Amino acid sequence: MKNFSNQKGFTLIELVVVIVILGILAVTAAPRFINLQDDARTATLEGVEAAMSSAAALVYSKALIDGTETVDTGESVQWGPNVAQVTTITYGYPTADDDGILAVLDLDATEFESAETAADSGIFVVWPVGQYTAIGDITPASSGCITVYDVSGFTGAGDQPVITTNPCPSTP
Repeated sequence: MKNFSNQKGFTLIELVVVIVILGILAVTAAPRFINLQDDARTATLEGVEAAMSSAAALVYSKALIDGTETVDTGESVQWGPNVAQVTTITYGYPTADDDGILAVLDLDATEFESAETAADSGIFVVWPVGQYTAIGDITPASSGCITVYDVSGFTGAGDQPVITTNPCPSTP
């Protein structure tokens, strides 16, 4: 008969060391995975930025065809095949308000909020729902988790809107 006294396996100390090492790895890796929500919001706003840029280029090309690219403001341009697709322009680009850039964007109101920073300021901001309670809480130069459409520096034909995205701040 064979003697089975040489049993193989892990000791209690070895198991405790492995559990401690796994715990340390989990603590150091967890914040990286928790931050994915902010990264996803930033990526979504970068998509909004691309949509704004494309929409502005589309409206500008239509304004070039119509010969309205030199009009200061208040002019409307039909930018799509539907007669109802009209937007107000300034020097060929959509104005920074609901009748301008928002009219050409197809933003889901359940996901995004948007507003002009002040009356006739030339700055329009888009942010995820629930990120800010009011437009007064947003400073375009420093607030995070926003996309900014800026035509405030327009002085004449040939000016282009400045479209930027401020990344979402990491939550601790």
